Amino acid sequence: MSEDEPGDSHLLERCYNLRNHLGLDLAELENAFMATPGILQQAGELVAEADEVVNTCRHELDIAKAEAAERYRDSGVTVEARISSMIPLDSTVRLCNRRLINARFEMEVCDSLYKALEVQSRLLSRAADMIVSGYISPTVINERRRAEIRRAREEEKSDSVYRNRVGRPTARRQQQSEE
Repeated sequence: MSEDEPGDSHLLERCYNLRNHLGLDLAELENAFMATPGILQQAGELVAEADEVVNTCRHELDIAKAEAAERYRDSGVTVEARISSMIPLDSTVRLCNRRLINARFEMEVCDSLYKALEVQSRLLSRAADMIVSGYISPTVINERRRAEIRRAREEEKSDSVYRNRVGRPTARRQQQSEE
């Protein structure tokens, strides 16, 4: 992957790191209350930084188009329609266009993360309201956690029993497969 392709960007890397903070865990609400404002601010700064990169790339593309047009005029091409049709084929213009497309992609990823964190912040506020009103209590949260742990253990146990049954052929199955 070259430096101009999405995936190598420091913006996307930081964005994906912030994405790990999505999701509410009722048992960890106190930590979420403390962390969410800072994380939301970081995501907003990423969006602003990505927007700045898009604007810079757009400006570089405009400059590259003007320089390509000037090169074509200097090389003897006099028909403006022909110059206009040749500009997108210029390698510098294509490179700048690719950078702009990648920058827009990064901005959209950062923006969607910001919106998701903003929704999470509102949900966190709703969860706090539910706790204050008594709809959710620490006892309910702990009971749900225990039920999730039990369910996970039961699934793991049933998976291992299934693997043992499927993985080990009985004597009867061995005889049938040998015939």
